[in-house]
Amino acid sequence: MKIQNLTYKILSGKHRVSVEGNTYYLTLNFTPEERLLINEACDKVRDTCLLMDVINEEEMLRITIQNNIWSEENNKLIKQIPKEIEDLKVDLFKAYTRTKLRENIRKQIKARKDRLTLLLQKKLNLLEDTEIGITNFTEMMYIIYFGLKDESMNKVWVNEEDFLQYPSTFLNRVVEEYSRDSLSEETIRTIARNEPWRSIWSASKKEGRLFGIPSVFYSDSQRALVLWSTLYDNIHESPDCPPQDIIDDDDMLDGWMINQGREREADRQKNEIESKLSKNPRLANSDEVYVMVDTMEDAQKIGRMNDKIANITKIRKMQYIKQKGVVRDQDLPDAKLRKMQQAAQQR
Repeated sequence: MKIQNLTYKILSGKHRVSVEGNTYYLTLNFTPEERLLINEACDKVRDTCLLMDVINEEEMLRITIQNNIWSEENNKLIKQIPKEIEDLKVDLFKAYTRTKLRENIRKQIKARKDRLTLLLQKKLNLLEDTEIGITNFTEMMYIIYFGLKDESMNKVWVNEEDFLQYPSTFLNRVVEEYSRDSLSEETIRTIARNEPWRSIWSASKKEGRLFGIPSVFYSDSQRALVLWSTLYDNIHESPDCPPQDIIDDDDMLDGWMINQGREREADRQKNEIESKLSKNPRLANSDEVYVMVDTMEDAQKIGRMNDKIANITKIRKMQYIKQKGVVRDQDLPDAKLRKMQQAAQQR
């Protein structure tokens, strides 16, 4: 579907679904009262699951691991892969001028995204009959109850009792149609960067209103579109704004944002440590300061505080130690270089 059509689809706040030869519209601009009722229905089902001792996520995963349907390795991968993707996105951004390297990194990102999608879908299927699965299903059902309308835009069900007695085959078809018709984050980001949305977004800043409704009624897609549009505005206004082709590349722009965030955090931590060290004269005048950490992640954070020269010096020092075995500090290459520089200054 063309970007223009997708834009107006979000603006309409409706999803057209065809079931049993009839056309319906799923409207997702719920009032606060309707959202509250959806949440309360989910809370009620969750409480019922607890009372009936319905299996929970943790127990289901334990059983599936015992029966070799799932694994602890899969749990680790679900946590690990997003971090790997983040690092690869930063590598992609830094490889901006290296075409072949960029393409290689893109393949690695895609492979990890595909693997993560498969793992998450498998886990979702396993949890279908658990407390969380039943609660999520309930939320979807009540979204349909409040949002589904006929071609005349009249609600399909007059009351909740009629809805609960409706054939499940019909409801399942509506869910299938809606799921197939939903927009991905990638698509919403593309819409946010392009016309006709950019002009609509720009004009809305003067009018002070979007979608013809108060912001509290926005659908999830409308809310996401506003958030991404605001983010792109902030990026364009940034003094460090990257080139447009980076902005138009989701993965590369993510890499730029992650890198920016890491640099800010490294600067903050560096300033914090330097502030503490400055209070100790012995440490303040030292060429090197070793900081004790508890985990490898902490060590990586400390490593990111070093500038490029310090990191190069560290790498050369480690290579020298590996080559020589046991080495005194004063015999290290950087220590010798400092001595030569000091001697030259005294001449």
